[in-house]
Amino acid sequence: MELGDFVKVLAEAAPNAPELEKCGFSNEQATDFIKSFLCVQRDRPLLLESGSNQLLELVREWDLSKVEIGMIRFPEPPSERLGSICVGYVEVDPLVILADTDEIAVHELGTKEHLLWVVAKCGSKLLDALVIAARFLARRAVGTIDFDDSKLARSISIECATAAGGDKYLDFYKMLLGAE
Repeated sequence: MELGDFVKVLAEAAPNAPELEKCGFSNEQATDFIKSFLCVQRDRPLLLESGSNQLLELVREWDLSKVEIGMIRFPEPPSERLGSICVGYVEVDPLVILADTDEIAVHELGTKEHLLWVVAKCGSKLLDALVIAARFLARRAVGTIDFDDSKLARSISIECATAAGGDKYLDFYKMLLGAE
């Protein structure tokens, strides 16, 4: 997915404030939730070599510090971590780009490269999958999808895994969308 497309589609996935307020969000909570779908273009791109990695290019050009898709967030500029590049977090666990393959994975915090999940074949495929997940989670937040609809969550998890590069990524999306 192209960066501009990702930014636009993610913003379009955000529910509106009245829908959120109808579900019990305060005005402030609704505003914060909506901001979690918004990437803000940087005045000055980060000094970061991105090569052909769309995820790194996105982080270089856009501030994602408010973006939160389920438990995934991008609070800091990327950093080197044990030969990989840490681009964000899944809860507290580092979301990394593996140096040797460009695959996206989650390492367990406090361990030396213990792999919790493989997430996507590459940065652009992660962006494709995150858009699908964000749409689902937004609809769940406003109650148009029942929180307990595990059959739909599993179906969307499969769709995310396919977009991410295949079945080997399914466990991560099942966890992210609560399909387990």
